[in-house]
Amino acid sequence: MSVGPPTGPPTSGKVKMAMNDLEKAWTAHALRLGKLRLRFDDDETENRYRIMHIRQSLPTIRVSLLAGLGLYALFGILDYFIVPDKLMEFWIIRYGVVCPVLLTLCLVTGTKAFLRMSQFILAFGMLVPGLGILVMVAIANAPGNHLYYAGLLLVIIYCSSLSILRYVYAAAITVTLVGLYQYVALVVNPIPSEVLISNNVFLVVSGAVGIFTSYTQELYIRQNFVKTQLLLKEKERSDQLLDEARASSEAKTEFLAVMSHELRTPLNAILGFSQILKQQMFGPIGSEKYKGYIEDIHSSGSHLLSLITDILDLSKAEAGRLTLRDEVVNLTEVLDGCMRMFRERAAENGIRLRFDMPKTAVQLHADPRLLRQTFINLLSNAVKFTQKGGAVVVSTAHMADGSVCVCVEDTGIGIAKGDIEKVFEPFVQVEAAYARGYEGTGLGLPLAKKIMRLHDGALEIESEIGVGTIIRANFPAKRVFGGARSPSHVDGAA
Repeated sequence: MSVGPPTGPPTSGKVKMAMNDLEKAWTAHALRLGKLRLRFDDDETENRYRIMHIRQSLPTIRVSLLAGLGLYALFGILDYFIVPDKLMEFWIIRYGVVCPVLLTLCLVTGTKAFLRMSQFILAFGMLVPGLGILVMVAIANAPGNHLYYAGLLLVIIYCSSLSILRYVYAAAITVTLVGLYQYVALVVNPIPSEVLISNNVFLVVSGAVGIFTSYTQELYIRQNFVKTQLLLKEKERSDQLLDEARASSEAKTEFLAVMSHELRTPLNAILGFSQILKQQMFGPIGSEKYKGYIEDIHSSGSHLLSLITDILDLSKAEAGRLTLRDEVVNLTEVLDGCMRMFRERAAENGIRLRFDMPKTAVQLHADPRLLRQTFINLLSNAVKFTQKGGAVVVSTAHMADGSVCVCVEDTGIGIAKGDIEKVFEPFVQVEAAYARGYEGTGLGLPLAKKIMRLHDGALEIESEIGVGTIIRANFPAKRVFGGARSPSHVDGAA
């Protein structure tokens, strides 16, 4: 009785590991192959292999049967020269019995019954020509009874190499035909002993080589079947894990969307009321200390809202649900506006902030919100990791292929070459001693990279420890438009 692999809803922890071990054990049992009989221990696996192998081999089987039929009929010419006295009997055997049987079997390969009885039908198709040769040897006069044993060699070759017959059946037919030849040559129509010995040497050696060939061919085919089944199992397992990962990602995205909404509602209230208090719209605040507290509340709330937006956008990007709302955007104005946001912080930290504004404004076909978010994240990192006395420089350049490159260069602490790829992973922060003193969630660069990919662009980092970092945001030519003249002032210089 065949037992299938365990099925059921996905579990977790030790139970899931036990289920995986059980499935692996079942797979090992089902694909275990007996090396002597060349048969799978599991009946269901054996049947599946046979049906698959026969279906794949049907064209070869039909060609082999037709070729065998043609050769068997063609040797009727030999009958005319070797055994003219027995020509009628030989042709009756050849054209009246064997050839019709082979033709019938070739037609049977197109029926459903052939899939169930293929080995029996093929074995019968190999046995009948061999028996026909033996009958010819039995009734032939010399030299026909000496020479016609050679027809058995062709039958053995077909049994072992061309008929897609299982090794055990090919071996059984080969042994049967060689054994019956001994009886015919010794009892029914005796031939000289030296001729019998010579013929037997060729028959036995050919039979042994044929059986070995049949065995190795079938072993190779079955081993390939095992490898294919293991690959299919691994693919099935990978697909299942992928589905689970997608489901988890979608659940995470939905959860973050709900949490974002739930967090934004109170945050908007906090930001709104703190802004009112900050502007003293309903009168002066009693103590100067409260002004500082209100400023901290408003600043922390704004920072938290920015983090929530980044987390939600990153989650959507990973799930493939972050979409662009393309507009014609003045890149120069976007960069200029982002620089204004960091001017005060840079001045407080003693950092020179410079924008090398192009002579002509650059216009892009892009999502303005996501574009602004990208450059805010890049500038935030540049200012954060640049120490007092350092500089952050933003510039744009038209490339020869029509693309546009935005470069954010700083003289900060830098990133080790081995850590550059890590900084593009969400929630990952470089664990070097020089970087541990800086706060952050590790979302800025991963989100910026995904946003650039949505714009068909790329984000590149070039960095050296203690020297600084250069980040290049490259926009393809298809997103670049000609624009109006840029403003004449350069904002952000400190």
